[in-house]
Amino acid sequence: MSRALPVLLALVPLTFVSCGEKADTGILPEGDTDADADGDTDTDADTDALCAKAVPCVGDYSLLSEFDIEELQLCETISGRLSVQGQKWLKSLDLQCLTTVGSMSITDNGALTAVNLSNLVSVDGELQVVFVDALQTLDLSRLSTVSGTAAISGNPVLRSVDLPRLQSVDGHVVIGSNALLTTIEMPDLTTAVDGLVVSHCDALTTMDVGSLTTLGTLTIGDNDALSALVMPVLSSVSSVELHANDALRSVEMPSLVSVAGQLSFAGDDALSSLGDFSSLTTLAGYLVIEDMGALTSLDGLSGLSAIGSGLFVYYNDLICQSDAEAFAASIEVGGTVTVEDNGSARTDCP
Repeated sequence: MSRALPVLLALVPLTFVSCGEKADTGILPEGDTDADADGDTDTDADTDALCAKAVPCVGDYSLLSEFDIEELQLCETISGRLSVQGQKWLKSLDLQCLTTVGSMSITDNGALTAVNLSNLVSVDGELQVVFVDALQTLDLSRLSTVSGTAAISGNPVLRSVDLPRLQSVDGHVVIGSNALLTTIEMPDLTTAVDGLVVSHCDALTTMDVGSLTTLGTLTIGDNDALSALVMPVLSSVSSVELHANDALRSVEMPSLVSVAGQLSFAGDDALSSLGDFSSLTTLAGYLVIEDMGALTSLDGLSGLSAIGSGLFVYYNDLICQSDAEAFAASIEVGGTVTVEDNGSARTDCP
């Protein structure tokens, strides 16, 4: 019962705008990857020397040639949008002097294997790294804030999304359709205003989002290897949708007290218990528990006393129909109640 989720937004190519006068072009000799005269490829002192020449760059930029890379390497900040789109020749992108950018789109660069944005701290708009077929390394190790959507999607050989200092995103965080991705590390993220979407990452086993307290929508779907979702301090969310995570066995949200919309479980075939939602007493929208093949207990939501819009419990083979009806009867529901076709795999139900 896989459902594809929309990944991203339209991308518009832009025109290159020069940074203006510079005392030094910063163009490196052929075969040398640093800014000194020694011909080697070391990075520490050489990076410092290069970045000491970096200047604020004003306007929108579109990378179209190697010359553009040489110019962009001397940008400390970019006030507008940086677009790196459809450059089949590009194998690596090293903008380690860049600290702030208005918005950034890196998309459809078929040979690009490595992106180094190791000093980027803030993005004032959207950040998109999407449909980069060969991407193996993405360094955003100092990124702290994104004022729009942050999307890392459609990168089939990327194995890790490591954002150790990311604290807040004003839009969505979207991580989807990264087939070999095993790890998502966002340990300091406290807020994603519009929501968190993690979908169609079939190899994903580890996801650290343990500091999230406030969230828009939460959608975790079609991640075949993810076994646990632990969000110990999440207190408020617009909606929660957990669907078709075939290996999911544990869901822990013990601090969740407010769900403005729906709470939905569907097709999570290994989940035998709904987990820990011990602080959740009211739900403004809908509760949906559907087609949960291993689910044997509804006790994880035993503290729930009121639902605003509707309750739907159906096609859960190991939940007795009588138990599902008793669960529904214990909750004050403001809208439709549908409890049917449960317990088909049980022989001991009343």
